[in-house]
Amino acid sequence: MARQLYDYWFVQFDFPDENGRPYKSSGGKMVWNEKLKREIPEKWTVNKIGGIIRCL
Repeated sequence: MARQLYDYWFVQFDFPDENGRPYKSSGGKMVWNEKLKREIPEKWTVNKIGGIIRCL
């Protein structure tokens, strides 16, 4: 189940948009990301996890 959810949200990009509809299949704008060599949602950025999480 967890793998299915991950695939649905982070590979197919069909997580709910601000209106509760699946993002990509409802026409959510996708843009090519050269680092990942794939399309990602328009306002997403690519960061290393170390830049997001701080070790205490």
